[in-house]
Amino acid sequence: MKLGIVGMLPGDFRTFQCEQMQAIRDMGFTGFGFHFNGEDVFTVTQEDCAAYRRFIAGENLDLAQFTITYDDCLFYGEPAQIEQVSAKIQRGTEIAA
Repeated sequence: MKLGIVGMLPGDFRTFQCEQMQAIRDMGFTGFGFHFNGEDVFTVTQEDCAAYRRFIAGENLDLAQFTITYDDCLFYGEPAQIEQVSAKIQRGTEIAA
């Protein structure tokens, strides 16, 4: 069984450091997850994603969970609000890919 951990990393993958990854490995975990603020999804560039892929390639850890957080309700509310949350989720999916 492979184990992952959530909660050890900051919420923005653009700030991850090698020392943080080492701490995860030192605890015996093979993967990690983190929560990314949905308000920030539209600030992430393709270069940010490419830089993350280069960074994580040598860290020998799996990204097991990438969660977008948002305060709005996806299922109840004004159509514009639901559309805004859906756009955040869609962008989060693009980032995760």
